[in-house]
Amino acid sequence: MVLYQESARKAEQRAVQSQKLLADGLISKREVEKSDSALAEVNLKVSGAKQQIATADTDIAQALIEIEGEKEIAKLGRVPKGKLLRTTSLFAIWNRSWLLSQAPKIEVFFQQTFKHPLPIAVFGQGAIHNQWRLDHRNAMDISLNPDGAEGQA
Repeated sequence: MVLYQESARKAEQRAVQSQKLLADGLISKREVEKSDSALAEVNLKVSGAKQQIATADTDIAQALIEIEGEKEIAKLGRVPKGKLLRTTSLFAIWNRSWLLSQAPKIEVFFQQTFKHPLPIAVFGQGAIHNQWRLDHRNAMDISLNPDGAEGQA
């Protein structure tokens, strides 16, 4: 990343210098275009590297949350239906009367109430549920803070 940033700094200096030389009539517009193109290319590399770092950070954070969740679920053992489970990494309610086919009603309610789509993280059984040995076939994970107005609703 540092190398890309250094390359970008040098390319920007060359582009500025090229503009000055063009203004003085010492180089052609084509030479300026080349230096501008080189600057755009290296800036694209910097942006790509930043995106890769952000993605890696998110992946690491998610993995840490999953690990913490695995530890907490292992400590709790089997959770009875109807019981609230709240840990530092997850919040869940096991409910006997819930059916996944009811999800559209909840999505419509949420959309009408909060004016944006319900942030569904996992719909049905996901890989993480298999890993945690949870039956999640008739459930969905929602990415909301349970203490906030949206989570409470």
